Amino acid sequence: MWASGPAAAARPVEAGLGPARDGWPPTSALALLVKMAAVSTAATVVHQKLLARTAADSAIAAAAVELSRRQGA
Repeated sequence: MWASGPAAAARPVEAGLGPARDGWPPTSALALLVKMAAVSTAATVVHQKLLARTAADSAIAAAAVELSRRQGA
């Protein structure tokens, strides 16, 4: 079975998921959903790490302000 389109000419299709080398475009709705889920999961992980870093930085800054208030009083 061969992929269609000028860019994919003469590239075999593996398991109906798209051209063998680059895997795009997916030829089934399931393959597209799997790719979308992977991108969404990766974005969520990055977002959680950024939120955790921001929260930690805020806690450190608040502790520094409190310490300086105690030392100044």
